Amino acid sequence: MAIEALEERYEWEQNMELYSLQYLIKCEYEMKVITKCIGAIEVALDSCESKQLSQSNFEHITTSLVILKEQAKGLADLLRKEKYDVL
Repeated sequence: MAIEALEERYEWEQNMELYSLQYLIKCEYEMKVITKCIGAIEVALDSCESKQLSQSNFEHITTSLVILKEQAKGLADLLRKEKYDVL
């Protein structure tokens, strides 16, 4: 009975490690997507066409940019905390 309990505990720990790694990989993917979005928005805001945006649209875009940067920072902090190498 003790051996079965140890085997179940080992299997549970292995599954938790797998789920944790899958979560970190998902976070890394999200980080890459967010980083690319931030870059695209910043390039678009630097373009000549962005000068034609209404003040309201410009504020919406810059607010979205701030939110994306905060999400990226949060993901980077999480990945660093878990000592996960961001590729």
